[in-house]
Amino acid sequence: MSMTQADMAAGAPPLEAGPPPAAPMEGEATADQAMAAMEDQRMAELETIAASAPEPEKPFTASLVEKLSAALNDLMSMVDETIAPIDYVAEAPRVEGPLPGEVYVPLVLTLMYVAQIGGYDKYAMNPEELINDAAVRKATALVQMMQKDDALIEDLQQPAEGIPEEEMEGEELPPEASELPAEPVPGEYDDEDEALMAEM
Repeated sequence: MSMTQADMAAGAPPLEAGPPPAAPMEGEATADQAMAAMEDQRMAELETIAASAPEPEKPFTASLVEKLSAALNDLMSMVDETIAPIDYVAEAPRVEGPLPGEVYVPLVLTLMYVAQIGGYDKYAMNPEELINDAAVRKATALVQMMQKDDALIEDLQQPAEGIPEEEMEGEELPPEASELPAEPVPGEYDDEDEALMAEM
């Protein structure tokens, strides 16, 4: 069995004399292997999401990407203060290529999770739309609107309700574009929400 990082961090040098240490019980080994396999699978799926980011029509404006990152951080801190914030700082005025994975992946996971909860169609957005500054502005506005929705925040704070555990473990890849509502349901915005959307 391969040694995990946790094993290496907690490991001690072998004794020079005396009987060999007792081998881990079969159940313990199986549990460790299962946890490691789940973590490997989770990381692989996050990498798959990052790799699915669409190519932009032209480089993104860095300040807009940073604003989206900040909005996601604000939302995640409202849901769970223990979630590590996104650490993204643009290195140039323009962001070449697709949205950076550290911003794109949390956004996609947020959109997926909100869609799975159900009843929040007004926050739907197809990640494949993220090909220009206007789409980044739209995503930022949606995330900012989520922050004001107390019912949504409460639902996001209760992951065990309404979503099968196997889906929370990342066993399913992101839904295809055709499975996500293309546009929010009309008539569900208040005046402040509409003002946010008008900035796009």
